[in-house]
Amino acid sequence: MAKIILATRKSPLALAQSVMVAAHLRSALQVEAELLKMVTTGDRQTEWSLEQKGGKGLFTSELEQALLRGEADVAVHSTKDLPGEMPAGLAIAGYMPRENTRDVLVIRTGLAVPAKIATGSPRRRLQIFRPLEFTQMVPAVGQGAIAIQCRAADVAKFSTVFDAATARGLGLERALQTALGGGCHTAFGAHAVGATLYFYHEQTGLRSLPLAAADLDAPVPAAARILRELGLK
Repeated sequence: MAKIILATRKSPLALAQSVMVAAHLRSALQVEAELLKMVTTGDRQTEWSLEQKGGKGLFTSELEQALLRGEADVAVHSTKDLPGEMPAGLAIAGYMPRENTRDVLVIRTGLAVPAKIATGSPRRRLQIFRPLEFTQMVPAVGQGAIAIQCRAADVAKFSTVFDAATARGLGLERALQTALGGGCHTAFGAHAVGATLYFYHEQTGLRSLPLAAADLDAPVPAAARILRELGLK
């Protein structure tokens, strides 16, 4: 039986996600699946400020290098950790079905209206106050989804076994992220759900935009058009 090696971070969340992906691959492809547990720069830099110093590739680069060296067949990521652009030779094979994407505001018991909010995210800081529906708090690009990355030459081997609906929505979200060069310094969120794009940018505020099927079929030109209409390009 063929074996697939999955590169993963060692954090409890990453391991739980990778175990889910491994089980899915075993069932869908009738293969053995083994985890390659790795420590990333982001795991070592526990005091790192993503807002002040940036975070591009902090939790992904070591896993990506394992793919490029041939030490792993796929890498498992929280999609919101993936930069809009990735190293040459790598691609996203697919996504597991997306989970609940809403942010949650936790308030100390007995406090009706919070005066201070503990968060390291500009996106959350500039939008936040409950309840956190999409019309009030736009999720980060890729929030709630597990991405499976592989070498570009292997995409066809894996792409058919993952969730197509999640891939369509995330394709547009990530196209917007790439076009904007969005990172941890910018208050930016985008969430495509059904026929609606919920969009937040520090220069536009929160917007709700209609989506056509053609926008999801061709995410790169759709992202360019949306940003032009919003005055961001």
